Amino acid sequence: MKKILLSTLIVVFVLAPALIFADEPGFSGGLEYPSGYIAPYPEIERKIVISIFTNNPYFTNPLIRQLRHVSVLERSSFDNKSLTFTTNYYYKGKYKYSYTSRTADAESFYQYREKALLKKQLGQFRATALSKRQQDKAGGLLSLNISIKSKTFEDLFGEGGAGLKVSGYHRISFSGRSQWTDGPSTATNKQSKFPALNMEQISRFDINGTIGSKITVSVSQDSKSDVPLANRLILRYKGDEDDVLQTIEAGNTNLSLPNTRFVGYSQSIRGLFGLKTTAKIGGFSLTAIASQEKGNSERTSFEPGAGATMKTIRDFNYAYGRIFDLGRMPSNHDIPAEYDFFPGDSIMHIEVYKNGKVGSDPDPAAPLGYFYVDLDDTVSYRDTEDGQTKVHQVDPSEYSIHSTEHWILFNSPNGGSDSYLGYYMKLQRANGDTVEIGSVTEDTYRLKMIRNNNALESYVTWGYEWRNVYSLFATNIDLEGLEINIFQGGNGDEHNTANEDNQVGIKYTRILGLDRFDRNGAEKPDNLVDVNSTIIDPYRGLLIFPDRKPFATDRSFSDSDTLSIKIPEIYSLTYGHLELSKKSTYYLQVSNLSRQAEISLNKPNIIENSERITVNGVELVKGKGYNINYDFGRVTFIDEAALDPNADISIDFEYTPFITS
Repeated sequence: MKKILLSTLIVVFVLAPALIFADEPGFSGGLEYPSGYIAPYPEIERKIVISIFTNNPYFTNPLIRQLRHVSVLERSSFDNKSLTFTTNYYYKGKYKYSYTSRTADAESFYQYREKALLKKQLGQFRATALSKRQQDKAGGLLSLNISIKSKTFEDLFGEGGAGLKVSGYHRISFSGRSQWTDGPSTATNKQSKFPALNMEQISRFDINGTIGSKITVSVSQDSKSDVPLANRLILRYKGDEDDVLQTIEAGNTNLSLPNTRFVGYSQSIRGLFGLKTTAKIGGFSLTAIASQEKGNSERTSFEPGAGATMKTIRDFNYAYGRIFDLGRMPSNHDIPAEYDFFPGDSIMHIEVYKNGKVGSDPDPAAPLGYFYVDLDDTVSYRDTEDGQTKVHQVDPSEYSIHSTEHWILFNSPNGGSDSYLGYYMKLQRANGDTVEIGSVTEDTYRLKMIRNNNALESYVTWGYEWRNVYSLFATNIDLEGLEINIFQGGNGDEHNTANEDNQVGIKYTRILGLDRFDRNGAEKPDNLVDVNSTIIDPYRGLLIFPDRKPFATDRSFSDSDTLSIKIPEIYSLTYGHLELSKKSTYYLQVSNLSRQAEISLNKPNIIENSERITVNGVELVKGKGYNINYDFGRVTFIDEAALDPNADISIDFEYTPFITS
């Protein structure tokens, strides 16, 4: 919660006493008015402030709404070199009360802002330097460097001496327990009150170093590890380019087989422990290895086809931050004179921007910008961004727009932003005129706001977000295998078979407008969701209810009833509010035939980089085609081809068993 100290700026006007001039025989009088004086911008008094704070917006937002004071530049005077500020101390509904305007010397104000910014940046530089100094000090338990100047040593091991760095710890803990029964000791029953002692030793350390320029040492030891390959011992010799003996590896090693006429693909066998050498004589390369295999190899194949998956979605778990209106329009605003778009308007060009923080933004070259609800009225709306901010353009591949319905759909929530979103646009009106909304040609960008991260229901931009969109947990959905049903049941009670999917015999899917047509397209409900209509986006895997507030609407579809129990809190509270899970009354049950984006290999402790994944014979690249969790043996596909139910997937991998012989 911010506390804003407003400095009082006083414009002083001095009224001189009347100067009276008397001449015979008459009388005359007059007043002299000295020129006005503009007070310099004062230093803000710094005070220690103690406040009670909670992260729960249910409590803080009403208080912030009453206490937040945002200074706004009211006017400026070039002749007087002055700036005049004003601010509201109370704003609720149509009631708006402001402080008396304050005028300050423009040059003093600029010097104050420059000094404050410099002080902030110096503080950040000091914090960064201190953090680096602390990291440099944490170099480990022991660092040993030995300088060796010997021609024989350099011939064998290369230039430089020997250096080792040891980090880790060895901990010994003692514990004891004394147990006896209160009573007298006898000749046959003597009790000792001396505690039974237990001792536990834990060793965890890493040793890294070099001997000359040709030998490297790497040792990692953890006495608590149950996985043998977690402990590593590597001693490696690397010869010069023209040496016969190229490398010697002792300890943990691997064997790579190149692609040849006898092996259809290159293969890497990991999880080996032993000795490996490579030599080179002319164009002939030789690899010799003597090792014990510490890991097991396995292959998993997934044949073409799809499986049915069942998911449940609570009524308040809409697809947060996916679709937004691009301005004020009938679907979100009640004042036609303030609409930003009209029928026939078409978007010709758009650039979307998100904000960063001044002073902490990683890109110092990022431009500054303002976000406004109304670019022609920058003071009337409470959504308006306070002050300048760094702005970054969102990659056009991260969103798509509807040029005539004037909405934007992001591939990820809020286009990857956790704060403000806005845009610059070229729009062709229905009469053929072309207008620009916003500006990105000046030093400071002026952008049309579509999202405010601190938005409340009373804010204009609150209604821009579509809260009637739900994710179906898959993309490229086969509509023939998609089934959607809606049930009434409390949060956590989704598996209760007694939950009803109808209200007095009429299914909820029909009441909420998801079933208005039959399979032939006739306007006749058939108790099946209209999967072939515009309410389903199979490519992105989205379900879009026809009403913007489906679980609170009074709108009736196909002459059916409306919901008897409505949940208006879904559309008035922020996403994720704790109250929503308590109010939740309905849930969606989604079943579809599709290949899951995540596959379990049914083996933990996968050896890192040992996997080889092919889709229809094409090998995928880690990080681009898939991601893998080696500890739990789970593969998450990124490549769209792998999500095709008809794709043929093969996965070769090695893993370390918990028990080894």
